[in-house]
Amino acid sequence: MRTRVQNLSYIKTATIIFVRMNSKRVYLLSAVIAVALLALLVLLRSRTPESQEPGLPPPTAVDDSGTEAVEVETDLKMQDTGDEFAQANDEPKDPEIERLQEFLDDNDNESILAQAMFLAESEDEQRRVEAIDALVWVSTPQAARTLLPLLDDNNPEIAAQALQGLGHILNTISLHVNEDAETGELAVGEDDGSLMTDELLQETYDLWLAACKAAKNADDLDTLLISLSGLDVKFCVPLLVDVLESTTGEMHNVALEHLDIATNRDGVTNREEAALWLMKEAEE
Repeated sequence: MRTRVQNLSYIKTATIIFVRMNSKRVYLLSAVIAVALLALLVLLRSRTPESQEPGLPPPTAVDDSGTEAVEVETDLKMQDTGDEFAQANDEPKDPEIERLQEFLDDNDNESILAQAMFLAESEDEQRRVEAIDALVWVSTPQAARTLLPLLDDNNPEIAAQALQGLGHILNTISLHVNEDAETGELAVGEDDGSLMTDELLQETYDLWLAACKAAKNADDLDTLLISLSGLDVKFCVPLLVDVLESTTGEMHNVALEHLDIATNRDGVTNREEAALWLMKEAEE
């Protein structure tokens, strides 16, 4: 029995020694494998570009030729713009327009008017444009008369500019049309307050009528009549009647609408009714 126990003890001891020896071998083998894997990892990282993370696809090369082309094109455009600007500055200026500008700088209305009248008849469009601006600056009956032919200018933009300028001039002139406190009649006053002759009043009236008759369509006529609406009824109502009788179609309807507004929507549609309305207005 004892011998059997001793034998078992020997076997147990041998087994423990064997297991320990095998464990050391496993540890050693594991260490060798770990060192090998570490070396492989270092080798792989040394072959990977710095800008690329492990496991990510290689970076795609960016073609900047398009950007360079855009930059070159932009530079060329800027150069062309600069060349055009330099060429525009090098172009000779119109001496007649320069002369007009000198008169404007000196505020010489008489010379401005004369030069503008000359330029308004020119075949050069830029001269006519400059003439319109100068005529508006002067804003006299003669300036308004000079603008009338330009309402039929071949260039629609110049014709529209002339219409706008004419309305401005007529408004400026008509600001002086007031009722004489002593006689109750209309008169035109100067800036100093003195009254002028009836001829200027008639001239102002005739200019308004000529401008309205020269309107090419209902919209142009409406633009002029809107400016007329702020004037004294003794001035604008007879004028609206004259415009009404000289127009047809849509322009006639525009004139009738403005006459109705000027007479407080009292149903005035013709000359006789307008005369009666003015008499009633004067009595009140």
